[in-house]
Amino acid sequence: VACLLAGSCTSRAETPERSYTIRLARNTSNQLANAFKRLPNVKPQIVSEGGSSITSLIELQSGKTDISIPVGDVAYLAYAGQLDEMPKPFEQLRGLAVTELNTIHLLIAPRAHAKSLKELAGLHVSLGAPGSSVALVTDRMLHAHGIDSNEVRAEKVPNADMLKRLMSGDIDAAFAMYMPGSQTVTAALKGGARL
Repeated sequence: VACLLAGSCTSRAETPERSYTIRLARNTSNQLANAFKRLPNVKPQIVSEGGSSITSLIELQSGKTDISIPVGDVAYLAYAGQLDEMPKPFEQLRGLAVTELNTIHLLIAPRAHAKSLKELAGLHVSLGAPGSSVALVTDRMLHAHGIDSNEVRAEKVPNADMLKRLMSGDIDAAFAMYMPGSQTVTAALKGGARL
């Protein structure tokens, strides 16, 4: 009892809370804004504007940023050394968590006649925006289905131009990565495109 009383009477000096700074790109900071509000000891420091999954992984690998939110497929390819632009493994990647699910959509133009991936042969197809993760994943997906990218008239169309070109028939089909319920996909479907 004496030991318990002696222990309870002594007060411990409270240690001041440490604060941490996390370096990240602006787009990652925007995606994690709510999480940072719940972590008062963590302060985000914007060190770049960000960009594609590949850009964010390059910044992470070089030590410019501490955290990023790339597409999981691209993170795996980078870690395994299978990115065409960067064949060395990204050995500095450590933690991986699924924060949200993304969907690759294949949009077929209103006047194009394709009902399967195999029927894309000979058509003018956007594989995604230049330098985007969707372009990287789409190329591999076509190969996995036995379609060589030479069998389609492939082009990498910027996201800003994709919908207009699809609706006008300038391209026959487009691969695009959006969250389900995307305004772009909804607008394409209302304009007569098919998933």
